[in-house]
Amino acid sequence: MTKTPSLPEQLDTQLSRYFLACSAFVGTAVLMTASKTDAAIVYSGPLNISVPTTNLLGGIYFDLTKPTASFVPTTTGSGPAEGLNTVLPGWDVNFYRSGAGNLRWYYPKVGTVQLTHAVFNGANHVAALGAGIMVDGSSSLGTYQTMVPEFTGTAAFMGVDFLDASNNKLFGWIRINGGPTQGFPATIVDWAYEDSGAGILTGATAVPEPSSMALGCLAAGAAGLAAWRRRKMV
Repeated sequence: MTKTPSLPEQLDTQLSRYFLACSAFVGTAVLMTASKTDAAIVYSGPLNISVPTTNLLGGIYFDLTKPTASFVPTTTGSGPAEGLNTVLPGWDVNFYRSGAGNLRWYYPKVGTVQLTHAVFNGANHVAALGAGIMVDGSSSLGTYQTMVPEFTGTAAFMGVDFLDASNNKLFGWIRINGGPTQGFPATIVDWAYEDSGAGILTGATAVPEPSSMALGCLAAGAAGLAAWRRRKMV
């Protein structure tokens, strides 16, 4: 049997490394995909809820883990007299109209510890994010409440972190349609969060499938590695 001429040693080594790298990449992708089986993006669905302007600083309160649970107080929303502590004890975010007429938000806290944070920008205002922006532990998260002019006359995402009922930190986004007058009329369009504690892309409503890059590399790696092994055995 005639032996097939071997490739130059340097090229042979490079191909070997390439195919092994593809195999390692695919293995990592598979593991990452498997790790997401217990994770899910929880999406509120379309809501389009208006932020009230007729109840002083009360606004509207939301529990992000319960899209149908909101509370509109009659006046300020501060304390048991308004029903806030009993009607919606696990609220995560409050949108309201300030005394100056601006769209703003507020956060729950225990003592001096703030429980919900928003991604902020260089002006220390709530950042109006576009779609596809990662919100996670590396984001600039704080309790700055100003949303104007960022959310004036535009629809954008507010990135947040908050605590679930078991005090686990979760990352999410809230889509807000801000009106032309200091952010009003303001509409809370929808929101979503990642229930595993992982980061989330603004606008994402489902955990992504394995990337086409991983699948392409899988095909190249599998075919190439098989051919390389056959050649080595000749």
